[in-house]
Amino acid sequence: MTYTIDPTQPFPKRWLDANGEPILVMGEPVEGYLLARRPGCAPFAISVKDILNSGRHPHRFGPFTLARKGRR
Repeated sequence: MTYTIDPTQPFPKRWLDANGEPILVMGEPVEGYLLARRPGCAPFAISVKDILNSGRHPHRFGPFTLARKGRR
């Protein structure tokens, strides 16, 4: 599954990896990369192509899905 993101809107902040673990995007893309983090872990960089599932090679934690809005 790939996603189309409207570049005029803010980048979606809440994502889930293939195991259903949450990933929080900490800011807007810079030169094709995002700073993201998992709860209780250090931040990491991920490419926009990988999180949108449009990269040439699948990411080792993907595919990624948008998390539903609302409380848990």
